[in-house]
Amino acid sequence: MFFTLVLLVLSAAIVVFFSEEFAEFIKKLAKIPGVKLFVPLFIASWFVIYFEYWVGLVLFYVHRWIEFDIQLLMDILPFEWGARKTAQIINLSLMTVAPVILFDWFYKRKHHHRPFTYIRLLFIVLFIFFSLLMLVV
Repeated sequence: MFFTLVLLVLSAAIVVFFSEEFAEFIKKLAKIPGVKLFVPLFIASWFVIYFEYWVGLVLFYVHRWIEFDIQLLMDILPFEWGARKTAQIINLSLMTVAPVILFDWFYKRKHHHRPFTYIRLLFIVLFIFFSLLMLVV
């Protein structure tokens, strides 16, 4: 344990001592074409692989939550034929549109008083994510 503490203090001292050089290296690295695309993909892939059990567990519970919402909507609808598909469409619409509208409202209110630049991309990503979770039945 003492050795780990010594290594931690030593590495922190090196990072602080050479912080300007590290910052310049990161700026040069960010100027390379494609790095801004592939580094986040690499980090997200590492996260999913390293925490595979927890990611699977979260996806399982989100899927159960979606199924519960669909069943609740099916019970509310006055007809039975086509109720599942109608409930899926309503649920998918609410889960993709409502968070985007709320996020845009908070962004305008708290930060810049202008709309979020990538609002359509956020909507598309949420739509694809929830659509894929609904397909896995």
